Amino acid sequence: MKLSTLSLDHLGLVAAIFDALGISEVIDELIPKTRECKLSHSAIIKALIINGLGFVERRLYIFPSYFENLALERLFYPGVVAGDFNEDVVGRTLDRINKFSSTMLFNRIAMKCMQQLSFGTHLYHVDTTSFGVHGEYEGPDCKPAMEITFGHPKDGRWDLKQFVVSMVTNQCGVPLFVQAHSGNKSDRKTLIETIQMFKSNLDFTEKNYFAADSAFFSSENIGLLGDSTLWIARVPSTVGEVKDFQRRDLEMKTCSDDRYSIFETEINYGGIDQKWVVVDSREMHASKAKTFDRRIDKELTQERKSLKKLGNVVFACEADARKAADRWISENPHFILKNLNICVTSKRIGSKRGRPKKDEPLEKGYLIDLDSVARATYIISAKPNPA
Repeated sequence: MKLSTLSLDHLGLVAAIFDALGISEVIDELIPKTRECKLSHSAIIKALIINGLGFVERRLYIFPSYFENLALERLFYPGVVAGDFNEDVVGRTLDRINKFSSTMLFNRIAMKCMQQLSFGTHLYHVDTTSFGVHGEYEGPDCKPAMEITFGHPKDGRWDLKQFVVSMVTNQCGVPLFVQAHSGNKSDRKTLIETIQMFKSNLDFTEKNYFAADSAFFSSENIGLLGDSTLWIARVPSTVGEVKDFQRRDLEMKTCSDDRYSIFETEINYGGIDQKWVVVDSREMHASKAKTFDRRIDKELTQERKSLKKLGNVVFACEADARKAADRWISENPHFILKNLNICVTSKRIGSKRGRPKKDEPLEKGYLIDLDSVARATYIISAKPNPA
């Protein structure tokens, strides 16, 4: 009797969850096969998901080799063999996804899964990231398949063109919405559009919050969401009210975790009532204070060097020396020059060396006397405010 061993491993769980969530039904409804085929689009997408767990960055023509030692009839259905997942079959499915819209397909699948899983109150995290790419990207009509262009790269690769992807995840980190955008699109516009499109696909029967970074926060975006949408965001320091809080001596209240203290207030901004919370972290404040001290020490070291360099400059007249000293004082606020003295120095004309001869005419110069300089203390008002 001839025996053969096929592998299932963790892929059995992946395939079972794929089937239990009804993902195949969603795919076959949205992008059905229009002619008789052995494998449906949902089976190919299921294979792509299984393949993505351990066979990435390989050429499409060797795609079937990944499935040669897998228990395909258990993962899919009877009669399926590795050769069925050839590059033509997979390519046609990818073309069909592109024609339908990969964003729409993903979002419909995510909504289907959410209907079957209970997460309670949802906290949706909305953010964007950029992907730098090489080469040209053209569609079948020789026009750009995506708006790939130069923008603000989050990975620091200013030399590469890029595209931007926005994503919404829930509090468990499960992706619920994904969309690609032009490489130069502003985060401020992208984030609000993502939230609006995501909301249009959801049945908000439970309480939900959207969390986004400060790029989201503007009076225009807040007005677009209205007072029916709950959100959490960091208010950027460019907002006038924030600057006012930074100048005020706020009455902070210690939290249950004594490392933090907060100040709460009600504010109407952009026509929407909001609760603003100022949070002070004791550890963060200590860290910023150390950073401030290091910065001051660095600046003082540089100022001492520039002062020493200034003291070696020979000026043609006393007025020039005092003018240079005044300019240095205005450019270096951490030092005060008290009782500034200007010293007179003489040297042989033409930079001749040696002791000058009797009655030899000398060239007179003026030096700033550094012994008369007193260093000022730190500017206390520049230190980080605990609040």
